Amino acid sequence: MALESELRIPFQEGAHYGFIDPSGKEVIPAIYKNVGVFTEGLAPVRKNGTFGYINKNGKEVIESKFDMAHAFVNGQAKVYMQGKAYFINKDGNILFDHHLKNFYMTENDSLYICETNSGKYGVVDQAGNIIIDTLFQKVFQLNDELFDTRMFKEEDSYEGFIKVFDSKGNRVFKNFEIDGIGIFQDGIAKVEPISSNDVYVNGNGEIQFEVPKEWKMSYDYGYFQDGKAIVDIYTVDPDTIKRWSSREKYTKKGVINTKGEILFSNTNWKKITSFYQNRAFVQDKDEKWFLIDETGNCINDEKYDTIHIEDNGMGDASPFQKGTAFVERDGEISVIDMDGDIVGGPIYFNFEYDDLFRIGNTLFIQNYDPKTQEESPYSYGIWNWKTDLLIPPKFYNMDTLVEGEIWMVEYDGKLAYINNKGKEIWQQKGTTKTSKRLNIDYMNRGYFIASSPTDEELSQFGGWAGSSNKFKRATKKLGLPENGFNIVVRPEEKSDYYSFEGMKLYLSNNTQDTLFFSAQDSRIYMVLQAKDLEGNWKDIEFLPNSWCGNSYHYLFLPKEHFWEFNIPKYEGAIKTTLRAKLTDWYTSRNFENQERALYSNEFEGTINPAQLWSKRPYTPTGIMDPYDE
Repeated sequence: MALESELRIPFQEGAHYGFIDPSGKEVIPAIYKNVGVFTEGLAPVRKNGTFGYINKNGKEVIESKFDMAHAFVNGQAKVYMQGKAYFINKDGNILFDHHLKNFYMTENDSLYICETNSGKYGVVDQAGNIIIDTLFQKVFQLNDELFDTRMFKEEDSYEGFIKVFDSKGNRVFKNFEIDGIGIFQDGIAKVEPISSNDVYVNGNGEIQFEVPKEWKMSYDYGYFQDGKAIVDIYTVDPDTIKRWSSREKYTKKGVINTKGEILFSNTNWKKITSFYQNRAFVQDKDEKWFLIDETGNCINDEKYDTIHIEDNGMGDASPFQKGTAFVERDGEISVIDMDGDIVGGPIYFNFEYDDLFRIGNTLFIQNYDPKTQEESPYSYGIWNWKTDLLIPPKFYNMDTLVEGEIWMVEYDGKLAYINNKGKEIWQQKGTTKTSKRLNIDYMNRGYFIASSPTDEELSQFGGWAGSSNKFKRATKKLGLPENGFNIVVRPEEKSDYYSFEGMKLYLSNNTQDTLFFSAQDSRIYMVLQAKDLEGNWKDIEFLPNSWCGNSYHYLFLPKEHFWEFNIPKYEGAIKTTLRAKLTDWYTSRNFENQERALYSNEFEGTINPAQLWSKRPYTPTGIMDPYDE
């Protein structure tokens, strides 16, 4: 009943967002350009260019004045004004003023990791008082009370000096010169002293045990959970093993406690999962799984082909979540409790699928079939054992909105929400096209993609990444400048930027020679700029950096040729002047002298305040995606 009346779920209607309840009833109309989620009774929303906060009835309770606003956590929310970060309370009052660049919330509600304008880090409290001085290249949180601070020997290096401070700014662990330290789990953390063997210490810096050479932490589950950690115990003297890759042949699986004492081990075990309430799964050398207790004894005689683990990315993956585990045997999937008794299923999926992964009480079902799925080769379905809901893979996209209760799905180019009974409670009206113009509150990622054909003389300048945007020969009909190298933006010349309204930009070479350009995966170094409120030019787009050397190459543009680009027409609350800026280009193939930045003609447009500084978090799409922004 509380779920029906209190929960608010964002929905999209055209270019705007509102909120519905779990029955699908609209409770807050779609009048916002962007919304966050409700936490602690409030949600950040943007109607025009700035954010404010509304309550669950849709009433504005904190006025719209922030470039960006985040959800409330423990009575505090992080907001930005003119690119500067602040924390506010539920009355909308700023907790403290400062001269710092940014803040990051910690597990300790009263402390923040802070960053200075010079890129140094420290820790401040809710009043803005410095707790740990801003001297360090990095600050990491180890637990509620301890912080790991680092001063590196060289730029772009993690080798350096580590000091640990408590939440009052006192230095602790003074008895160690530390080369490395891990996060605290079950009250202890691994410390790598400079001049001695690795040790595990408690929050007071007291040594719990020294890591012996006779065992090492397991690669899969070598962390403490439920007072235990999985280790690989050497069956021979490890110093006699000549090849590192051969060490696994001379180990057996075991379990230790937080004092470093071996509780039990077994040479017939291939894997042991982490413990959860004194239960873990073990895989034998026949690759069968069975359930054990905290002494290593089997709970029952049942063996399973597969266990489905929910990995939350926090280093505490366990087959058991909320007291249950998903297991599979002979193609049938069951849910068992802590005693190994079946509480859900068994069920057999009489359809094709290639992967299963668990989130809470739901098992997501994935199928890959490039022959039948034109929009996406992947499709998704679910099995929710609590409500006995089974949907075979048929959705192109699927995500959890309310764990075990409501999911977002996509099919036929539309979004919809379904509940745990399989009922569709909301469907997007129209298509997924959201607006005529791009209305965003972040810097757009660089999109000026071009290509150069393979040429015997200039073959090294063609690049590795593919692009269909080939250069073309310039003609007088286009009306481009007849002399020099120019960037020409034509707002009046309509085009499509993905599903949004766009305009044309031309990069035209009417010099007497070929020009050369640095590129990342065929992306040349060009962005749009806009004037801020003080009249200063600021980038409103950014160029992501790749960690892969193969991403970097050069492109060339012959004389009397041009590249053509579709660029967005931005929509926002601030009227301003815009232009394009190009850097990293050369007139010589020797790349000895980089030319100065080249700018386009200026043109009028509108943007939102956060486009002048905010970058969205980016998650790589896979192992072949070398970008982290």
